[in-house]
Amino acid sequence: MLYKTFAVAFLILCAHKYSLSFNSVCFQKMEDGPCRAIHPRYYYNSTVGSCLMFHYGGCHGNQNNFLTKEACQEACGESGRFDPNDCNLPKKTGKCRASFHRYFYDKKRGACQGFTYGGCDGNGNNFQTEEECQAKCGAK
Repeated sequence: MLYKTFAVAFLILCAHKYSLSFNSVCFQKMEDGPCRAIHPRYYYNSTVGSCLMFHYGGCHGNQNNFLTKEACQEACGESGRFDPNDCNLPKKTGKCRASFHRYFYDKKRGACQGFTYGGCDGNGNNFQTEEECQAKCGAK
């Protein structure tokens, strides 16, 4: 009986440790690495609660680096939650040098505006289409 109790406790401990290490990947910051290649990849942004694209330089970085958005979503999930306060955040182009046409809600103008997103270090006020921006932020 003691052996079975020990075995069950050991399995629970191992499963818990595995789940913590697995989930911690999703909370690592995006790291594009020091190399200069431009590989489109996805990382889980725990602030926004979704997988976002970035350009991986090709070396170093960390494990929060997925070949596809689907792989990122499978590993980390996607909350699907949207915080309406994100509409009040300022436009944030990010530090990377890519050039993605995106939309943000400009609370001063009360409308969605286009901007160029660099591909990383954005915030929740960043939408792929004007329609998505208007649907989430436009009806205020």
